[in-house]
Amino acid sequence: MSMIKIQGLAKTYRTDQGYVTAVQELDLEIERGIFSTLLGPSGCGKTTTLRCIAGLETPDSGEIFIDGEIMVSTAKGVFVPPHKRNVGMVFQSYAIWPHMNVYENVAFPLKQGKRKLSKAQINEKVTKALVLVRLGGLERRPATQLSGGQQQRLALARALVKEPKVLLLDEPLSNLDAKLREEMRIEIKDLVRRLDITTFYVTHDQIEALAMSDVLNIMNNGKLIQTDSPKEVYLRPRNKFVASFIGASNQFQGVVGARPRIGEDSAEIRTELGSISCRSPGGVSLSGNVVVNIRPEDIRLFRERPPYHENVLQGRVAVTLFLGDTIDCRVLVKNTPVHVKRDRSQEFAEGDEVFVYLSPDLCLLIPLD
Repeated sequence: MSMIKIQGLAKTYRTDQGYVTAVQELDLEIERGIFSTLLGPSGCGKTTTLRCIAGLETPDSGEIFIDGEIMVSTAKGVFVPPHKRNVGMVFQSYAIWPHMNVYENVAFPLKQGKRKLSKAQINEKVTKALVLVRLGGLERRPATQLSGGQQQRLALARALVKEPKVLLLDEPLSNLDAKLREEMRIEIKDLVRRLDITTFYVTHDQIEALAMSDVLNIMNNGKLIQTDSPKEVYLRPRNKFVASFIGASNQFQGVVGARPRIGEDSAEIRTELGSISCRSPGGVSLSGNVVVNIRPEDIRLFRERPPYHENVLQGRVAVTLFLGDTIDCRVLVKNTPVHVKRDRSQEFAEGDEVFVYLSPDLCLLIPLD
């Protein structure tokens, strides 16, 4: 049984400019113990979806189940309030109470509701939660005297103290600097795995989503357009938007020509760069207009013409950027820029004449939207 199940979720807002559809007939299931991420650009409806799960928004239509229990059904007139949904939530702003110390912030959720806990029980649960997030010993520190990373951990402890079935996180790392964000990715992923808690994470940061998720859900314009493992989404995007949104990508529009290898999913595509041989994923018609997609790190550069029979293009290095672990290049091929990432040991200077090799096995055909 899925821990979270969403069926036909829809939400529309009224604005000064008229009605805006935030979520359109969304269906989504999240298995027990899975770290599932909803990724998409700002305004695509991902936070609205999360807030509907938490009970902070009322959908126009649809149903939401948590651990088999119905939380929302517009058809049946069911709406379970947020405090009865057994979910923990971490907001983008952390929503920490500045007038309370660390202990009081974490203890606050335990003092709400009809079920009353003894002081000893509250102390045990708060202490356990603070140790989990490495804030043990800071119980009496004012919340305003915590660093950004410590505030983020405090928000996590407060969300986990009631031992919820589901943890919801809305862009929780967006206020941290780059180095601390990287550290917290590892900490959060390790923590939810140790707790074996079902986690629903909302972000617009592709690196976060790829690094932390078991399952990646891509959303755009209120619609869910691909659900797969992070590796599958990155290597086999189903459409042009997913390919361009997840990481850097070269996309060349073309027309399908000959199919050189009978019985194989491959084709010759006539593009602005010339003829490119590439493989095709299932479901893409090998006819008409298509897009050839290839990642910058999958392109190879040579000073001399390499011994390959296909997909060797001649170009000139226009721009090079040293990024530490890699060198980022723009190579002009027939006045079309090709984005290339190479190992820093492979040195090319601006103006160098080079040969560009696009491996047919790494060139992916995707539909032209």
